[in-house]
Amino acid sequence: MAVILLRQQIKKLNMEKTITTLLIALSIQALAQSSPVKKTVPDDSLKIILKLKSVNDVLTFNQPHVGPNTLEYNWEIKINTDGKLQTGDSNGYDVGLALVNYKFGSSLSYTGTIISGTDQHTWIYSGGNVTYGNQLNAEFNFADTAIIITGLRSWPELSEINNGNIFMAHTLYNSPNGIETDTLSAAVIANATVVDQTGDVSTSCVDLKSVNIIVTSTVNVSERKKDLNALYIYPNPGNGKFFLSSCFPNNALTKVFNASGAEVCTGNVSGEIDLTNQPAGIYFVKITKDNFLFSAKIILTK
Repeated sequence: MAVILLRQQIKKLNMEKTITTLLIALSIQALAQSSPVKKTVPDDSLKIILKLKSVNDVLTFNQPHVGPNTLEYNWEIKINTDGKLQTGDSNGYDVGLALVNYKFGSSLSYTGTIISGTDQHTWIYSGGNVTYGNQLNAEFNFADTAIIITGLRSWPELSEINNGNIFMAHTLYNSPNGIETDTLSAAVIANATVVDQTGDVSTSCVDLKSVNIIVTSTVNVSERKKDLNALYIYPNPGNGKFFLSSCFPNNALTKVFNASGAEVCTGNVSGEIDLTNQPAGIYFVKITKDNFLFSAKIILTK
């Protein structure tokens, strides 16, 4: 009788142990289901922190001493994306990320911040030709006296940029006393700050202190992959009507500006730009659709 009671107690203990184990397992499963797993979305940005002596200066643009259609200010990073010297510009740099101010025609002088007075674009270099790519975002970091330039890795012109690429930084100011420029010696992208040791200039907003290029993972490169070098406008120079290569996006918005910066026509791209009613001179075309942007200079003759 005692043996039977002992066996019943052991069986009861084993059953309670099994139930307890099952309850613990169910609790863990319920907890896992009630706590959603956070998915990590890859960052699609390429960020450049361009530190200067000062960036809170109010600058004067289109100054009288600067000639028409002449570069006045420039803050640019150039990158050799393929490791070859025979591609890109004369020094092998394939892509530029730049904030630039040109004096258009006889525009009157005005003052403003670095960002408000500049055109912010990626540049694609091909020998002696320069083509505009996508439009950059830029902002001040006054506390750190830096300009923060941001683009997307999924843009075709930025998709090939990686750690290990050679880059350089270049700034320029066309001052009344001549050109003031500061150039960073060629360095390697390595997600680290590169300090400028090539000398100082008197203009603080052009005086480079350091450059940091932060490279992240590439997202959706294939969705936006385009051969930007295949985009062109012809004939250029032309005497009235200019035609667009078949690579342009359908129904993209086009705007044309004269040398003074005034908009002379706008509409959806339909294969040609008609300037037959405009006077001869230099014009600037901007074509946009979604995240695509193309800019070009055309010369109208009569």
